[in-house]
Amino acid sequence: MSKDNVRTFLTETQKLSLDIKVEDFLLTTEIPQNLVSKHSSSLAYEILKQVYEPIGIEVKLEFVPYKRAVHMVMNNRADGMLDNYRGVASNMLIPQWHYAVQQVNAVFKKNSLDWQDSKALIGKKVAWVRGFGFERYIPVDTLSIENTYRSSALKMLAKDRIDVYIDDKVEILKTSESLQGEFDLSQYQFEYLATLKLYPAFSTSAKGRKLARIYDQRMPVLLHSGKLKQLYLKWGYPVFPFDN
Repeated sequence: MSKDNVRTFLTETQKLSLDIKVEDFLLTTEIPQNLVSKHSSSLAYEILKQVYEPIGIEVKLEFVPYKRAVHMVMNNRADGMLDNYRGVASNMLIPQWHYAVQQVNAVFKKNSLDWQDSKALIGKKVAWVRGFGFERYIPVDTLSIENTYRSSALKMLAKDRIDVYIDDKVEILKTSESLQGEFDLSQYQFEYLATLKLYPAFSTSAKGRKLARIYDQRMPVLLHSGKLKQLYLKWGYPVFPFDN
């Protein structure tokens, strides 16, 4: 079995009775704090609506902190969540198809680190959004700090309460815009760490398994019809994750 349990949930879902009827999908996502969070959630939400609503499944969205969203799905109190990475949690179902990619960067004040590679992070106070699990992409020992909100983490960086913040570069740039002068990008340096695919994650309930299977059946339909490309253009998202 792979760490992302794709084979497991596909096999088990095939065993489900065809009589299982799914009429709605409770989807959780991170609380929007600024334009880019609302913007990217709107894109992902609309993708999921295009997957499910044409076949009669209503998608309901609930905003909660990221880590709470994980717990809700793991405990079957929600059917799924947005913005999940492979390998973060073993008891959620990760489908085969992603819907977006993130360029994960480390950002820090210029001249504060002698950056050659990630070894520059050794012993530094490094922060990221709670639940994202970015420690998997830092092969050195750091003083890691998890923060619920992106805006709070950038303010901590500006006030030298942390040395480095790690996140998707687009999210960092847009969050800094929302801070209205509290974060001057010209004083900071960005260094690439990893490209990560984003997936919905589903509960391990019978309903979650069926929703996951429908997602993997419907995503290639949206891609080949051109609908996914249209959604990315509509929301002005800078990277279309299926060009290669």
